[in-house]
Amino acid sequence: DAVDVERTTANGVDEIAFNAEETEFETVRLNDPPSWAADATVYEVYVRTFSDAAEGEAFDALADRIPEIADLGVDTLWLTPVLEHDGKPHGYNITDFFDTASDLGDRDDYEALVETAHDHGMRVLFDFVANHTARDHEWFEDAYRNPKSPYRDRYEWQESGEPGTYFDWELIANLNHANLDVRRFLLDVIDEWAPLVDGFRCDMAWAVPDAFWRELRDRVKDIDREFLLMDETIPYIPDFHEGMFDVHFDATLYFQLRQVGRGAEPASSILDAIDQRAEIGFPDHAGFLQYIENHDETRYRVECGDAAAAAA
Repeated sequence: DAVDVERTTANGVDEIAFNAEETEFETVRLNDPPSWAADATVYEVYVRTFSDAAEGEAFDALADRIPEIADLGVDTLWLTPVLEHDGKPHGYNITDFFDTASDLGDRDDYEALVETAHDHGMRVLFDFVANHTARDHEWFEDAYRNPKSPYRDRYEWQESGEPGTYFDWELIANLNHANLDVRRFLLDVIDEWAPLVDGFRCDMAWAVPDAFWRELRDRVKDIDREFLLMDETIPYIPDFHEGMFDVHFDATLYFQLRQVGRGAEPASSILDAIDQRAEIGFPDHAGFLQYIENHDETRYRVECGDAAAAAA
């Protein structure tokens, strides 16, 4: 059953023989999600309010509750941002990308929390912010005061002299991803935190150039093929599954579940929302975060009632 393969070389022809029956082959697609993500149960923790802990003790308090969360059947923990920030409770306005937030605990406390989650069979997702910094970040403070600042080109600027931003988010400043110093900086941030966790939830993925996400993917997947990359893109974008992300926020399903919960649509319409993924271009193997609420949304129970929440 051996198969002879001829390979032409500079010196002539070599024969290579291998036994096809003893060879195992595995088909791997470039954009396959990690195997563990296929049936993961994700629990988001809003780190500053979840445990009602004293200043600097949130990581420890959360670690104490890991067994309780695991008993719910959760196997993946998504923590909202854990880095130093401007004092707003959500933590997305970051002032130091290389240190944990002092109101939550120190680096050792964070690593101990991750280890505790791992010990209970849970994976941990790091909330990665690549679009912006806080206006309190040292780069921005210098760039805003001084038009000749070396950090000036690291941000986007409006004609008014104010930084680029979105909506009415006046406390953030959009980074200029065309600046190589910004790209290098963000790659350093990835190298700092990726080795500690099992995946990134990528904040505002829609606002960051595709080329950066491809670079991020190459960087983490070269080290760990099972590292998860999940994008926050609303509505979802099929192109983001092409060499960028493994799993996508399914806002279409989210909004349909709200309609069903309010009694505006029949339960069967949920299947239509799922079918829409393929209709707009997602492959069958694409992964989706199917959720009924998160920190940006009203609690499902409040909007739709207890019975609808239980059904969802």
